[in-house]
Amino acid sequence: MAKFYLFKHNDRELRNKILLRRSTTENLLKFLLEREYNIVNSEFRRNNYGEPFLYKQNIKFSISYSENFIICVIGENDIGVDIEKITSIKISSFSNVLSFNEFQHIKRNQEKEQYTEFYRVWTAKESYIKAIRRGLYKSLSSFELDFMSNLKML
Repeated sequence: MAKFYLFKHNDRELRNKILLRRSTTENLLKFLLEREYNIVNSEFRRNNYGEPFLYKQNIKFSISYSENFIICVIGENDIGVDIEKITSIKISSFSNVLSFNEFQHIKRNQEKEQYTEFYRVWTAKESYIKAIRRGLYKSLSSFELDFMSNLKML
């Protein structure tokens, strides 16, 4: 079973260091792996798409950042996570990364709820790309979410 770790901080400098330095992210993962899984001396490598993975371990992970939050999920199955702060945006600007059905699904909502629904779709798509470990080599517009699957925002 996967474990989720959510960190909140008020230190913008810390956030910027984490975003800019892979080693800081790896240190956070190493800390959690040692504390939660008793894995010491973990080694990270990158796949053909540039995505990091834990070498010689059957442990998968995903990390996302937004504002003052960092979320990390660690488990034995392929997993992806994304976190975003919901803000007012011009949703039509993102029509090129959404399928026609996804875009129509968002637009069916009242204007106020469109933002929440957009981020629900966006974070689900980002999480999927992270789970399949393809990074930006897999275009967000190359697949469509099934809204009947009852996606949940955590």
